[in-house]
Amino acid sequence: MRHNLRSFRFSGRFSKDGRALAAQLLRDEGFVFEPLPFYDQAMRLIHEPKPLGSSLAAHFGHIYIQDASSMLPALSLISIIGPGRDKNICVLDMCASPGGKSSLAANELAAGFVLANEPAPKRLNTLRRNLQNLNMFNCAVSSYDAAGFPLNNFPGWDYILLDPPCSGWGTADKAPRTLKLWRGDKLQPLIRLQRKLLAEAWRLLKPGGSLIYSTCTTNVQENEEQALHALEYARGQARLLPLPVPEGFEFDEPCLNLSGVLRVAQTSPLGQGFFIAALQKSASSAAFPAQAPIMPDPAASGAQAKRTLPGGAISPEDLETPLVNTGLLPLGRILPREGKLLFYPEAGLDLLPASFKYSGFCLGGESKAGGAPKMPDTGLRGLMPDPREAREKGAHILNMEDIAGVRKLLGGQSLNIGENSRPMKEVGLYYKDLPLCRLKVKGKRLVM
Repeated sequence: MRHNLRSFRFSGRFSKDGRALAAQLLRDEGFVFEPLPFYDQAMRLIHEPKPLGSSLAAHFGHIYIQDASSMLPALSLISIIGPGRDKNICVLDMCASPGGKSSLAANELAAGFVLANEPAPKRLNTLRRNLQNLNMFNCAVSSYDAAGFPLNNFPGWDYILLDPPCSGWGTADKAPRTLKLWRGDKLQPLIRLQRKLLAEAWRLLKPGGSLIYSTCTTNVQENEEQALHALEYARGQARLLPLPVPEGFEFDEPCLNLSGVLRVAQTSPLGQGFFIAALQKSASSAAFPAQAPIMPDPAASGAQAKRTLPGGAISPEDLETPLVNTGLLPLGRILPREGKLLFYPEAGLDLLPASFKYSGFCLGGESKAGGAPKMPDTGLRGLMPDPREAREKGAHILNMEDIAGVRKLLGGQSLNIGENSRPMKEVGLYYKDLPLCRLKVKGKRLVM
């Protein structure tokens, strides 16, 4: 019998001590959880005194609630990359919202770049919000029709995640209507769309690159048949990569004698029904197969057009304060765009042509009238040094030991700072050494 388990993962490039601090915050709010065996940052919730999404850990981006099975595509990608995670690897997530796969991949890539693409406008806002809350600085966002990206004469992506729209049969425990809704002729448009997306993914993949194809359905037509179709489409220029079997799940035997893929069973004690396959493009394959559509790119004629960004880049040092360490950003550039300061990872700037429109990570608002830039957004706890380092730099620190105090600030109440001989512009809010955010100073009050 399937167990109703709620899973989540810690988010951020935590040291072992840092993860322990985030775990302590959850425990102090009354949550009880235990580690899952397939990923050192994945947890199973045992006791939930209130909705996990309303926890302080979730609010401040230290955890991300995610079904265990849906962690597997990004973890499969990381297993394929192997020990080369410290390189400038470029990953495209074609249908990215709500951001679980993109953020997990970005979390594990020390110097990589992840472009999270979401065609649906309503889902795009959710994607942006989640990546922002998780402080995924090496993620950027685009919103193209995933069946036809405007990229031509393009070197290709190192890795692609494709989790296309599907029938969702694997989620039937939570949404039983899916089994009735997606049947018979209603499946055919989905299957055709999945094949279009597979063709576009193959076109965009660089020779030698790898594609992770996944669905949350148990339907063989959307799973093994699509993997076989992709192999046939590649005309001998592709192979299936065998995926490691993660601990803790129950797996069904793959259909159609297709070995090396993962089919999470509907009865698995962990996660929902899921399918994952990994395909590698031959190193000798053409970058743009003739049978795939090539979208016109007016900015690229002949060789790839180098992305030339307008001037006015902001020096990271201009944003430094005792509570903001821009040295924690990946290699990249900070550029003013429409009243905001956006961070663009260098790997993406080197890869994408000038005509390709995408948005970097928002660091906050820029100054008016061309003056010095404003400080980065106060919620960027990923740029906050540990409290000891912050104190050594002369920062004002509020290192709370009381959950209720943090809750009051979050609820809109302010705190009296009392008499202080030193002027202050901001105060770092920590909970038992865990960075949460930077507080604003208004008169003699601290506000979130």
